[in-house]
Amino acid sequence: FEELLAVPSLRFVEAGGAAGTGEAPAPGAAHFANAPSTMLLVSTASLQEFGRLCGLAVPAERFRANLEVDFDEPFIEASWPTGSAVKVGCLDFEAAGRCVRCQAVDIDPDDPSATGPSLLAALATAQPGGGGGGKGPTFGTLLRA
Repeated sequence: FEELLAVPSLRFVEAGGAAGTGEAPAPGAAHFANAPSTMLLVSTASLQEFGRLCGLAVPAERFRANLEVDFDEPFIEASWPTGSAVKVGCLDFEAAGRCVRCQAVDIDPDDPSATGPSLLAALATAQPGGGGGGKGPTFGTLLRA
């Protein structure tokens, strides 16, 4: 993988049980941005409503979710307390918390050279207090099977 990714001294480590903190990792320390063994859920209604509120195109691909679901109410997933039961179709999950977003949402996965308005800045503006408990703006909910 070192050659493929052009990352010298690449090493694989197993994620522990704790979620990432949203802060920069200590030099040389393993760091996982999300809670291990989680999937990211976003809803189509939330994507559409966020786009309406900020006046920007908000493609789902920018949020790199594992599951995009169609709920009637936008941002309902943001109200789920950590540990609550979540059913998607016939599958049962547990809400593992909201996903603190980073600059990756500003990068188009199909054209990394593209530039444009910042979705991260729009999220920060749309969420008083950042939404992430002081860690930054959030969008989507982490689920654990």
